Amino acid sequence: LLCEQLKPQRRVVHTGDTIYQAGERFGNLYILNSGFFKIVNLSADGREQVVGLKFRGDWLGFDGISSGRYSCDAVAMDTGEIWVVSYEALLAACATQPALLQVLHAAMSREIAHDRDSLMSVCTLPADARVADFLRYWAETLAERGMRTDEITLRMTRAEIGNYLGMT
Repeated sequence: LLCEQLKPQRRVVHTGDTIYQAGERFGNLYILNSGFFKIVNLSADGREQVVGLKFRGDWLGFDGISSGRYSCDAVAMDTGEIWVVSYEALLAACATQPALLQVLHAAMSREIAHDRDSLMSVCTLPADARVADFLRYWAETLAERGMRTDEITLRMTRAEIGNYLGMT
């Protein structure tokens, strides 16, 4: 439905490629067709904080809607493909296609729910339980997307995992 209505621009990305940067003018949403991505905030003193991990099927860029500028960086952790969707075109298509609006709302809702779960984990679990929860989340996310779970490759360094889990 999404591809038929919007004809997204497909873009191949490689490890380290930035999809968008904090402060950049908002105009597009990005749907991850393959690969793994991290969402990074930069603190006022220049420290990098990994605040999100994204997998195939996830959307990037919702953070730019309210202010008209992206609030963080989205960075590829391996080779992948993103679908670039103009936000204006998406809104116009949603006006005539209620099913498309439901897809958009579902993606936003999944992100809100995951962000809440991540915050609860960081705020309430001891360090070893946070690591276990992170590994469970990674495996469940791969399984939901039909990917292998018998052999998991983490696309992050130990430092990035610790940073994401609030253990640095």
